[in-house]
Amino acid sequence: MMVFSMLLSFAQGKLDLVRLKNGSVIRGRIVEFVVDQHVKVQLSDSSYMVCRYDEVDRISKSGKIRPEKDDDGGEIKNGGRGFFNGSIVHGHQTGIKTTLAYGMQLNQFFIGGGLGLTATEENKGEGDHFAMPVFVNARFDVLKHKSTPYFELRAGSEIAIEGETGFYGSVAFGCKIHRFQLSMGLEQTRGCEEEYTYAYGEHITEYIPYNARNLVMSVGFEF
Repeated sequence: MMVFSMLLSFAQGKLDLVRLKNGSVIRGRIVEFVVDQHVKVQLSDSSYMVCRYDEVDRISKSGKIRPEKDDDGGEIKNGGRGFFNGSIVHGHQTGIKTTLAYGMQLNQFFIGGGLGLTATEENKGEGDHFAMPVFVNARFDVLKHKSTPYFELRAGSEIAIEGETGFYGSVAFGCKIHRFQLSMGLEQTRGCEEEYTYAYGEHITEYIPYNARNLVMSVGFEF
């Protein structure tokens, strides 16, 4: 009776499908599934087949297909990882900034380096600030998934094309959904304030460096 019931169940077509990376399809009942180890399938003749986890492409559980290794919504993979951000800057300086960072991901931690381009105006003076930030980038993803809140730190130097060269650093908190991200943070750069004085019958302009602190709102994507 047990064998007859099992055969009837198979005959009704409610089978699990295990699709392998080599193109093979195994039909039967999944009786054991251990992530990162193996999948055990009971076939229609009551025999069993065991497949290594890394051989599996995806599984169709009673007609409902779900990827076992999801490139869009699954866990973050270790290895090379990059970010491109466009930002609006407001504070002692107002303008825009773009940055590109690349490095290595290890579990929830990312460490890498980057560079960018800054174009702002000095709110404490009338000068422009054009510079190229070069920095070390560290990041921590709160969750192990590709959609996660994260914290980010940057430290380096902003090399001025026009304005003042000096320290560049930032701290930000953001949220990433698949490959897109949105963040808000604080940064420090080196600004240059114009100060006007009148002496000996002449107007004198002095340029005084200072630590500029700005609010930065960014959008970006991962590659």
